[in-house]
Amino acid sequence: MSLQRRLPRLSQFRRVELPTPRQAALLQRKTWAVRASKLGLLLSRFESSFSLVCTDGGIAQRATVLYLDTADERCQFHAIRGTTPRFQVRHHGDLQTESCRLEVSVYTANEREQTESVRITRLGFQDARANNWLRQRLPFDPMLLQPSVRSTFTRLTLCDRHGARLEIDLDLLFTLGASKNRSGALARVSLVGPPPLNTQLVDAAITDLAEQAEHTSPWPFALPMVCLRERDQAGARPDPA
Repeated sequence: MSLQRRLPRLSQFRRVELPTPRQAALLQRKTWAVRASKLGLLLSRFESSFSLVCTDGGIAQRATVLYLDTADERCQFHAIRGTTPRFQVRHHGDLQTESCRLEVSVYTANEREQTESVRITRLGFQDARANNWLRQRLPFDPMLLQPSVRSTFTRLTLCDRHGARLEIDLDLLFTLGASKNRSGALARVSLVGPPPLNTQLVDAAITDLAEQAEHTSPWPFALPMVCLRERDQAGARPDPA
């Protein structure tokens, strides 16, 4: 079923096209988990203040993101605990245009996110040029990184006149090795924008609809958090540096 039929409220939004940012930007992000069945109501609360972003003539982007991590899951544990500064490395692939990029995000105090990216030839492959690029941005050897969680989703993007974006990710599928977690009943809703990010309007609109607030990382969606915390508290292995 098309998104227009699944979410008829989308027809009420003004449509805009935005250029893809080419330079690193300092951003703040806040993320919620919202039941997909409540998205129609959620959209109705933003149609007067946000526009629907069109990319390559369409309103939705089908994408896959492959997160990279060390063998001791340093990036994952730092994200769960809110350690700052912390780093997130990922391959981002657009399934429609088949374009891929390597991204590095650095998270500092107040969840401020600095993201840089460089094009790569294909998802899951880094050549010497990409590894050298990473070495200039990470405090550890990029050769320690290996594939971790893969996230596939359909993204809708709304934007307001102040530069804030509301990213709505549907049809979420997470893969880790042979394990899969399909979260079709939930949507990931993220407010992203330059700091200071005013979240009051979105907070007020989402609070009664959200299942829970989430970290900026993919792991709370992808893995059973209780098991991770219990394993950590039991001292099953040392804390990653």
